[in-house]
Amino acid sequence: MLKRKKGFTPLEKTTGEEDGRSKRKSQCSVISLVQHPFRKCSLTGFTLIELLVVISIILILVSFVVPQIGGAREKARKAKCLNNLRVMGSALLIYADDHGGSYPGDLSELYPDYIGDPNVFDCPSTTAKPTVSSGTVTSADYVYRPGLTDAESSGTAVAADADAHHAGKRCVLFATGSVRDLDSSEIGTGDGQVDLSEVTETVGS
Repeated sequence: MLKRKKGFTPLEKTTGEEDGRSKRKSQCSVISLVQHPFRKCSLTGFTLIELLVVISIILILVSFVVPQIGGAREKARKAKCLNNLRVMGSALLIYADDHGGSYPGDLSELYPDYIGDPNVFDCPSTTAKPTVSSGTVTSADYVYRPGLTDAESSGTAVAADADAHHAGKRCVLFATGSVRDLDSSEIGTGDGQVDLSEVTETVGS
């Protein structure tokens, strides 16, 4: 037969059990779940402070992720632009082979015999699109230096972005068919710089 302890009543026991359960539930907070994601517990609700902490964590994560996504998109656009210039470079070399070593007077002369897709003249970082009228393609995205031949030096710029569309950089095509992206410090007439002063004619101008 169980003996009742002196000074202890069933009401006090019930109250003590409820306090214990309440304490255990309070430990199963949002912060506790973040620290121990695999711990089993039941939640009865969130406090305002816990919600603010979770929202702050989400905002911090978003602030890290969004710039990375934007940077990746710009890298993809720049890669597409460089590839467009590579296609133009290959077409220019084939054109020169067919025309005694001379490059065309305008990049539009490469379409459609040497470049079949007018979107090659579309820089993905601009909103304007190339247009084709009466068999002639026009685009303001790229500029060209006419009057060159396939005998130019490797450092001679032939075509480039019309402007610094890629985070302050311009994609440039050289006479040998190589391409590079250059920032403003690499463009100019000084030693080691690339001269774009004569690369000014837009496509179909």
